[in-house]
Amino acid sequence: MSQSTSQNTEQKPQKFKIPKLSVKPKNWLVSAHVATAGIWLGTRLCMVIIALYNLKTTNGAQLYAINSVMQLLDEVVIIPAATASLVTGALLSALTNWGFVKYYWVITKWIATISLIVFGTFWLDPVDKCNHFNFRRIAIASFTKSPLYV
Repeated sequence: MSQSTSQNTEQKPQKFKIPKLSVKPKNWLVSAHVATAGIWLGTRLCMVIIALYNLKTTNGAQLYAINSVMQLLDEVVIIPAATASLVTGALLSALTNWGFVKYYWVITKWIATISLIVFGTFWLDPVDKCNHFNFRRIAIASFTKSPLYV
């Protein structure tokens, strides 16, 4: 009889559970996530508009200035906003009932966010660096051919 009671008192190993956020911290985290994603999207749209305007520019100095501004926006605004959006999304998935793969809209957002970050890092960044170098070369050439500098 003592053996059956010892079997009943054996404890099962407990899984580690991450505590979920209460309403107020969750709302702050959702607000931070929406703000960073909005900053990321809004700045990228501004850069598209600037790039479309840049198509008509023929002056080397203007090309250099516009591309310098676009590079600054990319390095100072887009990269931190994309990173913050990714981090806040991960925290929301881990610390709320939404989870990482529980809902299709969360999976879609993860795929879109990671795809955009990878696309921007490995495809757009080398193009931006190449264009920035070419526009710098054009700007220098236009300054040296200017009658003001002869």
